[in-house]
Amino acid sequence: MQRPTVDEEQGVKLASSTCSEWGYSGSKPFGSGLQTCTAISGYGCMAYRVTRKYQCLGSPTGARAS
Repeated sequence: MQRPTVDEEQGVKLASSTCSEWGYSGSKPFGSGLQTCTAISGYGCMAYRVTRKYQCLGSPTGARAS
């Protein structure tokens, strides 16, 4: 059984971008994350979904209207 490859940089970029749009100064990972098997075969798990929460940092200031 293989372990999933996690692109930490992708998660950090997405969280930072989202928090910035909400008016926060940055973000950081919150907790250790969750790994869920999404495709099981006779050989074990063939695909994973990896979820990690992020916390926005600072005080929201002048969030942009969408």
